[in-house]
Amino acid sequence: MLRTVIVEDEISILNMMKYFLDNHSAFEVLDCFANPEEAVPFIRKEKPDVVFLDIEMPRMNGLELAELVRDEHLQIVFTTAYSEYAVNAFQVEAIDYLVKPVSLESIERTLVRLLKNKTLLDQKLGQTTSVPSIQCFGLFKVTNKQGEIIKWPTKKTEELFAFLLVNRNQSVNKWLIAEALWPNIEEPDRAIHNVHNSIYRLKKTLSSYAFPASISMVNDGYLLNFHEEVSCDFYLAHDVENKQNYKDRNSLNLYRDQLFRDKDYIWCNQLQESFERLLKLE
Repeated sequence: MLRTVIVEDEISILNMMKYFLDNHSAFEVLDCFANPEEAVPFIRKEKPDVVFLDIEMPRMNGLELAELVRDEHLQIVFTTAYSEYAVNAFQVEAIDYLVKPVSLESIERTLVRLLKNKTLLDQKLGQTTSVPSIQCFGLFKVTNKQGEIIKWPTKKTEELFAFLLVNRNQSVNKWLIAEALWPNIEEPDRAIHNVHNSIYRLKKTLSSYAFPASISMVNDGYLLNFHEEVSCDFYLAHDVENKQNYKDRNSLNLYRDQLFRDKDYIWCNQLQESFERLLKLE
């Protein structure tokens, strides 16, 4: 979850942004400020992950505030009514900028960049030694506590992990796995053999990297279990099980080109189509 601060002198916009972020599973709003001078000591003390920062403010503009709170772990997203400010925004190493009126869709687009950049920042600062991470947006990458990137013995072992990952907290029937990962194999025995073989390799790989996850067999299917905290951008950005967060699913089409972007998983498109059908029922 991204620890977030909002600095915006227009109260109506401030309240709207707070509403969007409070109701999003990827953000934890620490505090909001209409006065930029009051925000500076709070940001320095609490060290949030993200600050949404208005550029045009009295007494102290957003660019000046950004210079005062600059920190290598902090990501800044500027908000502005004028897109020409974007050039100056990126000169102070902002991760993105949003043109007002800020919408949920624009926040979602920025979220993809924020999550990807947080993974890079954590690696740079050595923070992956405390929490294992899984990056699903853009390049698919799994990293253990020591910061080692897991190298999978086969492409299908990696794909199996991804498939079980997106089916969080669910036992996935072995025949469903076979159909999803080996759709062109017509011989049932051969397909199930591939499933069993890949499950064995997956278990061995997770164990060899001391990754805090295991695979259990439940009702003729397989379940991915995490034994401690694991940072996963897909889970942060899109909680597929919390029905209260269905409104967050409106952003799903924004992830169409980002989820496992470097892979050619056929079932990934089917997964997103399934979510979209759920949205229509809401």
